[in-house]
Amino acid sequence: FNTEKAFESLCYIDLLLKANGLTPFLVSGTLLGLIRDNELIAGDNDLDIGIWSEQIETSDLCLLLRKNERFISVYDLNHLVQVTDSNGTIIDIFIHYMSNTDDNQVWHGSDIHRWYNKKFDLKETVFHGHSFNVPDNHELYLEENYGNWKHPVLFWDYSFDTPNQRFVKNRKAAFFLAERIINELKKDTPCRYQVQTGITELKERFGVDLTKHLGERKSHRGSN
Repeated sequence: FNTEKAFESLCYIDLLLKANGLTPFLVSGTLLGLIRDNELIAGDNDLDIGIWSEQIETSDLCLLLRKNERFISVYDLNHLVQVTDSNGTIIDIFIHYMSNTDDNQVWHGSDIHRWYNKKFDLKETVFHGHSFNVPDNHELYLEENYGNWKHPVLFWDYSFDTPNQRFVKNRKAAFFLAERIINELKKDTPCRYQVQTGITELKERFGVDLTKHLGERKSHRGSN
């Protein structure tokens, strides 16, 4: 993740979206790095931007971005649009929706994950000479996403380590969790945390209990 190229991409797409009447805002790891460190996180692998659902749908956003020759690829992933800049930077643009069950919550995510935050307004903040929109309650937003966000973490998993994340209750999410567990168990030294959290989510979210199989051992006894 080249932070200089990534910041240039961030400024470019921010201005592009604004020029087309949209109100992009910084979210997730991109917001975390710039608020906490005044820099993008070098260990990150993409940029994270939000757009309100009432402004545009993913299909129309894709059409807009595909007209721009700068972008190598533009994918419609249902609730988000993933863009690859010509400099190699990957940009995730998340559509943000009001929660159906709580008027004070908004969510963004994919067919597998959803992240919930308390409803927020936007304010302008300048980073390195460029004005971006950010959640006006950005400290609360980051606390909801990361817990103790002021303390850098070396190893981070967006599927299990974000306190405000919920798996969507569908087959795609169930297969995602099962695949994570299987792939980890195939390793010579599986990560116990990855396996345990995956199994816990399967049990609590989908009612699939794998714990009874973990301790199974075949016993071969000779007859006397």
